[in-house]
This record gives sequence, C-alpha cells and structure tokens, in this order.
Amino acid sequence: MKHVVYIIECTNGSYYTGYTTDVERRFQEHQQGIRCKYTRAFGAEKIVSFWTFETRSDAMCAEYHIKRLTKKEKQELLFRHAHRFMRV
Repeated sequence: MKHVVYIIECTNGSYYTGYTTDVERRFQEHQQGIRCKYTRAFGAEKIVSFWTFETRSDAMCAEYHIKRLTKKEKQELLFRHAHRFMRV
C-alpha cells in the first residue's frame, strides 16, 4: 500500500496538507466538502504536490512537519519540488 502526503492549493490561495492512501479519491472528497472542514470552507482548487512513502509512519511524520511550515516555507518547498507538481 502506498502512503501519500499531498498539498492542495485552495481557492483563497492558502494550502492544505493531508495524508491518504488514495490521492484521487481523497481529492474528490475535498472538492465535495467531505471529511475536511478547511477545504469545505476554502475550496480545494488543485493538488500542487505530493510525496509517496513506504510506511504510514513516515508519511504521518512528513505531514506533521509540512503542516508546521509557514505559507512562505511551503511555497519554498513546492518550488524545490516543482518536478512533482501535478493537476488532478
């Protein structure tokens, strides 16, 4: 099973970081306002980056650290990993 940490850009320009084992399903849930108050309030526009991990523990650790970053630090992270950008 793959474990994925992703960053969504919201319609207000903010970022949401999350964990899943199924990126496409989870992004659809975000767009429909299911199971996440933040993206329900601010709208999920697109997935701007994601990282795949072998273990849930590694993914959850990465998610924790990304969530603690400021918006500027997240933008710098996204710039450094531009080759991983995608649209879903």
